[in-house]
Amino acid sequence: MAVEKFGASERFACKVIGQNRSAFRKKKPDMGFEEARLRAALRAVAGKHPAWGWRKAR
Repeated sequence: MAVEKFGASERFACKVIGQNRSAFRKKKPDMGFEEARLRAALRAVAGKHPAWGWRKAR
């Protein structure tokens, strides 16, 4: 990222890429084993049935 690599300010870097500063600071939560397995299963169902929405796939 430009902040670490070039020493640019956070405000300037976010303005250049068009991202909110609050989203820049927010970290993704750690995903547990069960959630990863569930997501993989849902992706497999979505691959077989692309016309289904998330409610039907669930």
